[in-house]
Amino acid sequence: MIGPGAEAFHHVIVTLRDRTEPVYRLSMKTIQVSSEFAAPVERVFAVASDFERGAELVSDIRRVEMLSEPPHVPVRVGTKFRETRTFMGKEASETMEVTSVSLPGESPDGSAVYVLEAHSHGTDYVSTVTVTPAGGGGSLLTYSFEATPRSVMAKLMSPLGGLMAKSVREAFARDQADIKAAAEAGEGVGEGGRGEAEVAVGG
Repeated sequence: MIGPGAEAFHHVIVTLRDRTEPVYRLSMKTIQVSSEFAAPVERVFAVASDFERGAELVSDIRRVEMLSEPPHVPVRVGTKFRETRTFMGKEASETMEVTSVSLPGESPDGSAVYVLEAHSHGTDYVSTVTVTPAGGGGSLLTYSFEATPRSVMAKLMSPLGGLMAKSVREAFARDQADIKAAAEAGEGVGEGGRGEAEVAVGG
């Protein structure tokens, strides 16, 4: 649940390529967006990694198809899903897989993190979601997104330049606002659990 997938980028890249003016983007970029939450790490991480409920929790996500075997909570390496979302006015789907996880309570600094990878249209996409403790019992949620073009065409039409980077940041900010609303309303896990559902406040 981390912003637009590779297929959404492909739609926009094709649109840019078909414009009359030339578009040259040769550099790879990493985009980061962070938000502070008045909720603990455990709860924020639980909401941010609840892929199965993505369409319920995040307004830009239209539907999610889980491709890996349950259980899906807590998130684990090998968790795989196909997410369909709206990005820059287009609906697109992408398959993503969790390749690394550190659950709440496993890191000495109190942080939690998972990494998603996708491969599409000659580009590798790596998304890292990190939740770290903040003052007053709150937390900081950070999205880090990296696109590495592998094919010649992908390198010529690198997807994280200019308008695209701005649109990605805006999409991340919307996602984080939705996750913030859910986490601060009480969605997530109990104080002692990792993946134990807590009754949502306010429906």
